[in-house]
Amino acid sequence: MLRWPVRPDIDLRLPEERDADELLAVIEDNRERLEEWLHWAHSTHTREDVLKFVQMARRDFQKPDGLHLLIVHQGRIIGGSGFVVFNELSNYGEIGYWIATEFSGNGIVTDCCRALINYAFCEMQLNRVQIRCATANARSAAIARRLGFLHEGTLRQTIRTNNRLDDEHCFGLLRSEWAKAKAAAG
Repeated sequence: MLRWPVRPDIDLRLPEERDADELLAVIEDNRERLEEWLHWAHSTHTREDVLKFVQMARRDFQKPDGLHLLIVHQGRIIGGSGFVVFNELSNYGEIGYWIATEFSGNGIVTDCCRALINYAFCEMQLNRVQIRCATANARSAAIARRLGFLHEGTLRQTIRTNNRLDDEHCFGLLRSEWAKAKAAAG
């Protein structure tokens, strides 16, 4: 099992079939908020739906076409993060994330994204990482800004949220920018 420590109480790890019931319960407990921003929440209602996600995550990890990980707090599933897109031709990846309401605002997603960015630039040798989010999703945009991403533009009606097409922020970070930011920080 891939287990990736992010901080003493937080790990990222690949989902397994045995996670299906717990993951579905977290989604159900946070459904209203998740459906507001994430299209997949509208079609994830059963254990079978979650098992399809687990199979896709494990298949994508083998290719690699994506990296879909669970955020785990002291052994308890509290969200998900990873690369929802890899583009080999253009050498970039796009990070996606979500977290249970009770854990939001504690820097967990920011720390998980920081670990993914390091992985993208240092291990995968990607040139670019991007984050896209609905323009109304201020919390998601704040994560991108906090990590040093540049707001590169607004894409009109490109993201389906809450069963409607919304505008979307596009944030980008280049490997050279991340290296400079890391050097300046430490």
